[in-house]
Amino acid sequence: MNYEENIIRAIAYMENHLTKEISLEAIASQAYYSSFHFHRLFSAVTKETPGSYLRKRRLSQASHEILQSNKRILDIALDYQFQSQESFSRAFKKFLGVTPGQYRRSGLAQRTHFPKLTLDNLNHRYQGGISVEPEFKKMSAMKFIGMICSIDSQELPKLWETFIAQRNSITNLKNNICYSLCFHIEDNCTANSFLYMPCAEVNNIDNIPISMVAKTVPENEYAVFTHKGSLDKIKDTYEYIYGTWLSKSSYSSAGLYDFGMYNDDFSIENPEESRVYIHIPVAKET
Repeated sequence: MNYEENIIRAIAYMENHLTKEISLEAIASQAYYSSFHFHRLFSAVTKETPGSYLRKRRLSQASHEILQSNKRILDIALDYQFQSQESFSRAFKKFLGVTPGQYRRSGLAQRTHFPKLTLDNLNHRYQGGISVEPEFKKMSAMKFIGMICSIDSQELPKLWETFIAQRNSITNLKNNICYSLCFHIEDNCTANSFLYMPCAEVNNIDNIPISMVAKTVPENEYAVFTHKGSLDKIKDTYEYIYGTWLSKSSYSSAGLYDFGMYNDDFSIENPEESRVYIHIPVAKET
């Protein structure tokens, strides 16, 4: 699988649609991946989500027009797919530290604040990796009950505390293991549509506590990776899986989800020896 060419093709598509409405599904299709797999792969390789890359490129190009033209800032904002001048100004100030009006009056020399990624950029960012190989497991369909929030939420630690405190309210637990289910629910590359669900496996979903939700994942083959050490570094393991191993393996992502398993090997008290087992649904490429 030539992941570099696939990502560059998707980047070219985004570049051609900086002033047009665009969906994550349409971008991912240019790389021949599902939205879920593309989001994971793009983020691991470039260190940007597709949405953040697109937003920064739009703001960078908009900054050129602010200096080069006499167009109203509102018109520039609308051209680059911002819904209002206010939302554009907030994003612009967060990006460059000044408002669009201040930037226009500054007399600064034109520059590209966030350049288009090229193949050389990708090869530069795509260095190193973790020398781990997964174990492969065939697993039956699984049912989970848990609580949901955005995958990038600052509330994740609090959500875990709440879930652990209420876990015993689940009456049909299958085991004492905790899981973290990650999945994608909608197609909008500018919105955070990837969700995180601390959860427990259950025998059935007939009785769901009012503060929780249920999800079923289908039977699948999984590549199971072991993350050893602090949870602060687990993002590095995910970046290795999606940005290095999956790109170079003979497997492709085969689901709209992945999950971590926290069994007796997981320990908050002894993070050096703690282990989390990350399950990635895969299919052998033909």
